[in-house]
Amino acid sequence: MKLRKLLFRGAVALLLLIAVMAVRTLMQPSLQVEVEAVAKVHLDETALALRLASALRFPTISSSNMSGPELQPFADLLDWFEISYPTVYAQLRAERVAQHSLVLTWLGADASAAPGLFMAHLDVVPVEPGTEADWTHPAFGGVVADGFIWGRGALDVKSGAVALHEAIRELVAAGFQPQRSLYFAFGHDEEIGGAAGNGAIVPWMQERGIELQFVIDEGGFILDGLIPELEPAPVALIDIAEKAYCTIHLRAKSVGGHSSMPPVSTAVGKIAAAIHKLESNPFPLRLTAPIEAQFRHLAPEMPLLQRFALSNLWLTAPLIKSQLAADVRARSLIQTSTAATIIAGGVKENVVPQHATATVNFRLLPGDTPEAVLIHVTDLIDDPDVVAELGLTTEPAAPSSANSATYKAIARSAREIHPNCIVLPTLLVGATDSRHYRSIAKEVYRFSGLRLHLDDVAGFHGTNERMRIDYFADGVRIMMRMIQNLSSESNLPKN
Repeated sequence: MKLRKLLFRGAVALLLLIAVMAVRTLMQPSLQVEVEAVAKVHLDETALALRLASALRFPTISSSNMSGPELQPFADLLDWFEISYPTVYAQLRAERVAQHSLVLTWLGADASAAPGLFMAHLDVVPVEPGTEADWTHPAFGGVVADGFIWGRGALDVKSGAVALHEAIRELVAAGFQPQRSLYFAFGHDEEIGGAAGNGAIVPWMQERGIELQFVIDEGGFILDGLIPELEPAPVALIDIAEKAYCTIHLRAKSVGGHSSMPPVSTAVGKIAAAIHKLESNPFPLRLTAPIEAQFRHLAPEMPLLQRFALSNLWLTAPLIKSQLAADVRARSLIQTSTAATIIAGGVKENVVPQHATATVNFRLLPGDTPEAVLIHVTDLIDDPDVVAELGLTTEPAAPSSANSATYKAIARSAREIHPNCIVLPTLLVGATDSRHYRSIAKEVYRFSGLRLHLDDVAGFHGTNERMRIDYFADGVRIMMRMIQNLSSESNLPKN
């Protein structure tokens, strides 16, 4: 009898649990911002494409040892902006910082309203030697063909710098006046850390007593084909946080000599063993606050089974993490990643090297720190002949809210131009110059407003970087709405 009662009670408890989970699933309302589609502003899409193509022809490649000749394209590009957008530079104050970065200031009607900042960087990564022939059009040719604008920077992120100029020009022509003052920062060295560009703009702002309500930087796109269950709706990703950056350099030493009498393990072997340990012992999978926020926004839009799983993470998290881990891109959202990127050692095939080195790059989830990663690496390698040292790092920043007036204004801007898009907060797996503004900005979001198909994502830092002509025009329209919505005195707090 006792066993029967226990089984009965267990069955009742299970049914109640299922009922609670079902109610929790079905009662979740949509978290999408309700909007009315706005009339599309007429833009000359061909002229827009040609101007972006012109900007792509400047080989603004950043490197750690830039000097006069390498910096000249940046000066030429800044001159080109002034020539191409005369009404923008007549209305806004333009100041060059650190010679090759730019800040535009658009004074608002209400001096008491906390200002905001929009960002995009001017520099691009080089084309990998030996791959030039793989490009359909030259990387710095700035070609408009087959419905696309082709060239390095079409995605990352010269398109953002041009889109901001286009949006400002259209708004100036329409007589728009922002309520709060707006700044537009264009750094010239984001791809190598941003120390000379936005790293100099921040103290420049601090000297002027500028404290920002929000920063909007590069990051999230509007993607076609990202989530099959939502097709044909595109997904707009607003990055409310980004992974921190951490590089660790490994140095191994060993006995040198003739290769015919080698030690048990050479310096090269020690480095290889160290990397093998790191790759064989990845960081644990973990759902962070930005990803949990993404699931909360996604769940109400999904079919019933997926909605059930996303609405009950306390039970389903292990299964969801396992599924995400099977995809390279998705896994980066839930794991501090480990990537061995450089290895060197030895000078001749019959000489045992005494030293070898390697560089390992980590992208840190919120909550992890460079110091903790260094301890993890040292303990894991556990070899006194291999020394681990921190290289370039960034400090992790707290996520911004997915429920703030700023977030909702960004989401509203996207849906006003693409009414069927599903807006989701998420985590940016890369690093941006926005991190430099932590000390003077209350909120940081990363959203470009530009739309692309998932297939085009491979162009980031890759071959055949390109942007669809019509999608670029819609990106300018979204940027116009973002400037209007985010500058509204009624939407955001004052100082």
